[in-house]
Amino acid sequence: MNKKNFWIILLPFFISGCTLVPGVDNVHKQQSNLEQESMQNINKPDLRVVDIYYEKGKIRVQYCNDGTDAPADQTVELKIEIPNLKTYQDVSYQIPKQNKCINIFGVPLEDFGLMFNNGSTAELIVSVDVDNTIDEFNEENNKLTKGIILSELGSPQISTPRLDEVTQTTAKVSWQTNTPASTECRMFQSEPEGSTNINVELDCGYFGVVNSGSLETRHSVSFKNFQPGKTYFFMVRAQDEEGRVTDSMLYPIQTQAAD
Repeated sequence: MNKKNFWIILLPFFISGCTLVPGVDNVHKQQSNLEQESMQNINKPDLRVVDIYYEKGKIRVQYCNDGTDAPADQTVELKIEIPNLKTYQDVSYQIPKQNKCINIFGVPLEDFGLMFNNGSTAELIVSVDVDNTIDEFNEENNKLTKGIILSELGSPQISTPRLDEVTQTTAKVSWQTNTPASTECRMFQSEPEGSTNINVELDCGYFGVVNSGSLETRHSVSFKNFQPGKTYFFMVRAQDEEGRVTDSMLYPIQTQAAD
């Protein structure tokens, strides 16, 4: 075989090998594009609700920015909910700087239409950037649900009340406390009917409940004189021998509709 024929035979192999090079370049370009896109995503704010807590008569919230700074003129919408009761919403909160946190000054309990005494418990849901106006790296960590206790150390703890035997006009509620405590209740109704502003306190005695100062760990009350097809709200109260008081959160009673 002469040299000319030898190079003719090998030429296709060199050409074939060369055609692989553009493919490698494309892979490198795709990787580069992905890296640039990832960097663009990372270079965004990332708001996260960290904690909900009670202090000096106010519900307070801590939220952080795990991403980069947002534009200086932007504010964030924050919402605090007590499910089925009341919602507080504000659009004027600042956005934390990169890797910084903000503790909001606090929302008074009265803003929820309720006055909790020492020892109240409540489940709250806090959402930040509610209307998604902030372009964030991660939109999945903007909400936190947490139960908080508005009590001092040593006050009685109340179990979630159990609602039984609900009819058109009656109902029975039972609960437990971790230490011997009194058996008391408070009744409320929304005004107007069906609204979330539960601000009318009713007389438990009218509904057949006689509060007892006897210290027990198992408690129950039976209500009567309800109207059919209406929603009432109750909270139970426990006072121990040291005089420390705990109120539960509000719970609804929906009576059966009239026949």
